[in-house]
Amino acid sequence: MILVRSLSILSVFSFLVFLHACSSDQIEVVDCDVSGPGIMDSEVIDADCQPTGQITVTPVGGNGQLMYSIDDVNFQSEPTFSNLSSGSYSITVVDAEGCTGVAEVVVGNSGSDLDFTTETTTGGCGAGEGSIVVNATGGMGGYTYRLGTGVFGTSNTFENISGGSYNVAVKDEQGCITSMNVQVMSGVSFESNVKPIIDLNCNVTSCHGNDPALPTFNSYNEIKNSSARIKSVTQSGAMPPEDKLTQNQIDLIACWVDDGAPNN
Repeated sequence: MILVRSLSILSVFSFLVFLHACSSDQIEVVDCDVSGPGIMDSEVIDADCQPTGQITVTPVGGNGQLMYSIDDVNFQSEPTFSNLSSGSYSITVVDAEGCTGVAEVVVGNSGSDLDFTTETTTGGCGAGEGSIVVNATGGMGGYTYRLGTGVFGTSNTFENISGGSYNVAVKDEQGCITSMNVQVMSGVSFESNVKPIIDLNCNVTSCHGNDPALPTFNSYNEIKNSSARIKSVTQSGAMPPEDKLTQNQIDLIACWVDDGAPNN
C-alpha cells in the first residue's frame, strides 16, 4: 500500500532571484505540480522475519535523470531497495530540476506479528534534547532495541537526540526484526527563527520587481512551497550569493524544513 504526495519545489533557476543579486530576465520557473516526478506504483517483497524485504518503485513524470532515496540522504539511480526489514519506508524520487515526489511503502513481515509504536519529545536543532521511547508488541517477547546502525540493547529508550529522522528497529527472542523511520521534531519556529532570516536576506521589491510569475518569499505559503529548495541552496552555499548565512542560520532552516516546514 502506498500513499503518494508531490512536493512543489521551484527549480534552482528560480532561486537566482532569491536573496540578492537578481535578474528577472534570467529566470525560468519550473512548476513541479505540473512536470515534477511522482511514484505511480511499487512492487514489494515482504520480509521473512529477517531483512529480506525489497521495494521496487515505478516513477511517473519528471525531467531528466531520476534519482531515488530511502532515507532522504543517500540517492541512487536504481529504483530498487533490498535487504529491508519489515516496516514503513518513505521513498523519494527527485528529477534534474530538483522536483520531488514521495511515497510511503510498507514492507510486511510474513514470519511474525512483531510491531511497535514510538513516543518522542522535541529534540532541538542539533541540541540533543529529545528522546524516543519504543513500545513493542507481538512476536515472541524478549525484545531488544536498536537506533540507526548501532547494536541491539535491552533499553527501549533513546535519549540526547536532536531533531531529525532516525531508523528504529526491534528484535524479539526468535530473532525476528522490524523497523521504521521515526521523526523527532526540532521545534524550530517559522515566525521566530526562519522568517526573520528570509526577511533580512531577501529584498523583495528590488529583487523581483512587479513580475507576478516570480516568487517573492513574503508569505508563509511561498516559503513553504519552496522550502526543500531553500534548504538545498543554503546548505550548498549557492544562496545567498553575496552575504553568506551563518552556520546557525543554515542549520535552523534545515531543521525547520525537516520538521515539515510548519507554520509555527
